[in-house]
Amino acid sequence: LRQRLRPHAAAPRALPMKEAKLTLPRDPGAAQTGSLTVITAATPWESRPLARMLALARSQEDRLIHQGHGLLLVETGMGPERTHAALRGLSSRFAVRGVIGTGFAGALQPELLCGDIVVDPHDASLDLVERVRRAATETRVRLFLGRLASEPAPLFDPETKRDLGRRTRATAVD
Repeated sequence: LRQRLRPHAAAPRALPMKEAKLTLPRDPGAAQTGSLTVITAATPWESRPLARMLALARSQEDRLIHQGHGLLLVETGMGPERTHAALRGLSSRFAVRGVIGTGFAGALQPELLCGDIVVDPHDASLDLVERVRRAATETRVRLFLGRLASEPAPLFDPETKRDLGRRTRATAVD
């Protein structure tokens, strides 16, 4: 069940999502180099459903890491400083091939629905964009390519969200 999330609407109550196993298209380069793709999520509410969908196991050494299939899913905490600190710590322990930031973001454009995927192609390799496109097509999840705005604090006022969307032409805000 999807609920329309408009930039001018109040945040909807969380709806239960039907979970399915998600299989990302294989990355042949990862197996050859032994490197891992890191997926970041700020909170348990963002990381746990994704870990289940990707069938990742919780690390025995670090409760904030889920691992498997050439992926590390890391709970970083909120904010860019915490994310950067977590990534610095990981880079000293693992060979990191790339980083995918995931999580909840606020819609800045009216056509976005809860559960849509937004990828900023300016910050992603073409290979990654193509792999996400294939995964979205296979799982029938809508994919949008567009800029992601970043704000230091949540935007609660609908007019502030509309204004940010107009000024930046961003698709969503984190």
